[in-house]
Amino acid sequence: MRPMCAMHWRPTFALSEQMAQRAHAEWGIDHRMAPLRVLLAVTQGWNRQALEIAKQSLLAPHLRIAPNTLALEGTRTSKYFEQLVLVLSMFKPGADLAISKVHALVQSQFRKIKMTERLAIAFLYCCIRSRNEATARDILMLLEKQGTVASPRVHELYMRACLRSGLVPRAIEIFHRLAYETRRSVGEPSYVYFIDYMADQRESCVGAEHAFDAWMQNSQYRGRATQKLVERWKQVGMSRESRNEHNVFMPKSPLSDVLQKVGVKKEEPGKYSSKRWLRDWEFHMVVSLVSAYVVSGRTNRASDWEAWILDAIRNKSLSMKPELISRVSGLLVRHLTFDSWDHAKCVLDFIIAIDHNTGHGNLGKQVYQLSLRHTFTSLHYFAQRNDPVKTRAQIRAYLQEHNAQYVSSFIEAQTA
Repeated sequence: MRPMCAMHWRPTFALSEQMAQRAHAEWGIDHRMAPLRVLLAVTQGWNRQALEIAKQSLLAPHLRIAPNTLALEGTRTSKYFEQLVLVLSMFKPGADLAISKVHALVQSQFRKIKMTERLAIAFLYCCIRSRNEATARDILMLLEKQGTVASPRVHELYMRACLRSGLVPRAIEIFHRLAYETRRSVGEPSYVYFIDYMADQRESCVGAEHAFDAWMQNSQYRGRATQKLVERWKQVGMSRESRNEHNVFMPKSPLSDVLQKVGVKKEEPGKYSSKRWLRDWEFHMVVSLVSAYVVSGRTNRASDWEAWILDAIRNKSLSMKPELISRVSGLLVRHLTFDSWDHAKCVLDFIIAIDHNTGHGNLGKQVYQLSLRHTFTSLHYFAQRNDPVKTRAQIRAYLQEHNAQYVSSFIEAQTA
């Protein structure tokens, strides 16, 4: 169970408001609809409106006439809070609201509202988004106090909260316990969190390469790593700096001995892997690794990987779904923090390749606009910092040369 990607949802916020107004006219306000309305607002980028809806819902009385009786009953249940907190975890102000207001509200009504594991998971997603390890720890302690045995999923989310809060040693300690003391493997999204965190340090790419290599070795043993990526990693490998340092993500004993000890069998290479190019989460990890190379100044290694990714996008070996485009957008934004035309040209190459992959002209669709919004905004500020008139003309000319000139007008419309 994890927050739904906003790009999976395409109904408009205007439509949701029309439905809400109609329901209000016919039956009165039912604040159980609030989680759905918040979700629809967030998917359209209306974060401020989503926050307002959530606040109004929390202030509402939440009473209704019970079925087949004339008695009043409360509509605030664990299910309601679970749904509301889960959608609030999708954006930072919402996660902050969930921790500061909703969590306190649930605690104040502990006799009526039990902290179920599903509700705990929803709150932990908010803790990750808000970098709040203290609240995450309180939730684990509350589950323990209730006598609820927290699942490995809960501990993995707590590990991510520790990492996002800067408690790296504690996060790595939990990682070793989950990865090497049970048969269950650490989820690929958690590896992405580690790689992203290490990339944000900006000092070196060692941590990111170590996390990627740990995933590669674990996945190869379990038969999940796609063979094309395995071959690519063998060809490129880690940098000399990374090879000379101990990998904190790997056990002290040989990996095969550690996993066999807990009952994990070695699988045939590629048995559970993608038969085409890469699985989605493998793509996420590769892009995060490239981001680490970009911010640490390893331009040669970054360019090598980017050429490999661009080739797959152009040849349509990989179908660029909105959530994958959003991941690439994060990489492109990192490129645009450098005031260099080479970095901007790389960004434009990706935009042109995505346009070709999704169907020429489709970047004007709202779902792709939302995916690339931060990239277009960063391009605008890049031009502002570097001779605006000349840079904009240079961008337009490059896009026109590759038959994607419509994107330039879209960038200007986005940043007007």
